[in-house]
Amino acid sequence: MQTDDDTRAVLEAAVLKELTERNKKTRDRVQGTLQPGDRRTVWLDDVEIGTVSRNRPSKGWSVTDRDKFTAWVAETYPEVIVTTLSVVPAWEKEFLTDPVDKVTGEVPPGLEEKTSTPGVVVKPNAVGSARAIAMMLGGMPELDAGGDD
Repeated sequence: MQTDDDTRAVLEAAVLKELTERNKKTRDRVQGTLQPGDRRTVWLDDVEIGTVSRNRPSKGWSVTDRDKFTAWVAETYPEVIVTTLSVVPAWEKEFLTDPVDKVTGEVPPGLEEKTSTPGVVVKPNAVGSARAIAMMLGGMPELDAGGDD
């Protein structure tokens, strides 16, 4: 039997999806109006409701080729190299599909069978999405005031 929370979950999912898409486009437009380091206070009906700002660029380094970097560190700073044993991930994944020994029925040490917790999947259809968006915009006309590309 359908509950009020079922309806609410579908409508909320539709609104979240719509707002996420709208917010991405809006943020892109706002970014185009700000220089790095700029900050503006935002007002609605003579009430301060927040700020928009653009970060300054930051510089830093990152490893783009782990093998080359590790080889250089091993040669230059061998004392900071750690050698670890590990199982090939693809083999492990395949092995874990049926790890019980067929003859003895034994399970290798270090393994434990687990059952995942079932989750809830909410999928608004086109009609549900349209109704949720209409409800949202009816209560928040500022969100429909423009800028939809």
